[in-house]
This record gives sequence, C-alpha cells and structure tokens, in this order.
Amino acid sequence: MYPDVIHKILVINIPTFFRMIWTLISPCLSKHTQEKIEILGADWKQKLKEYIDEDVLYEHWGGIRKAETPYGHIRLGGEVPENFRYDPSNDVPASKLQKLKIPARTSDFVSVVVEG
Repeated sequence: MYPDVIHKILVINIPTFFRMIWTLISPCLSKHTQEKIEILGADWKQKLKEYIDEDVLYEHWGGIRKAETPYGHIRLGGEVPENFRYDPSNDVPASKLQKLKIPARTSDFVSVVVEG
C-alpha cells in the first residue's frame, strides 16, 4: 500500500514491547509517515472520537451506537453463520461465462444485466 493513501493509523492496545520496536523503526520512516501513525494509550476511546464521530462508533469502541453484540458487526470467532458460507450452487454455470483476453494498453467492454 502506498503511504500517502493512508490518512491516519491509530494503534490501540499494543503490547509494551511494540513501543521498543517502534522506537527502532520510526527513524527509518519519513517525518510525514511518522506523523500519520499514532499509538494510543489508556485514553484511546476518547482519542478515537477525535477522528470518528461517536454516532458511528459502537459502545465498546467509545461511541453511542447500539449493536446486537458489544463489538458491533465484528465477529470474534465462533461458528460461521450458514448464510455467510459459500454455496457453489449459486455460481453462474460455466456455459454462461465468457473468457476475455485483453492485451496491454487496450480495453474491452462487458455489458452486465443486474436483476433485482
């Protein structure tokens, strides 16, 4: 990933040894890149609200948004729900697929009809 694509990286709840690693790595990064990375301390929930509106942050992350679980839609392991599993019967049959070979510096157009 290109460094200038990232606006800000907030590092939350890191082990102590990471700060030592950061001390070694950070001099190798440009000042501009170093300023994009912020290691948050115990006040991370308050700091997070400086960058993200509390209306969209779930309660666990310091916001006011309600969720079915304390972590919002983030699943922390467990059984994968049936409706999230891959079902090969939903695939488009190979007979209806079209293979395209597009040489470099050229383009092609594919028309797609979306039902629903």
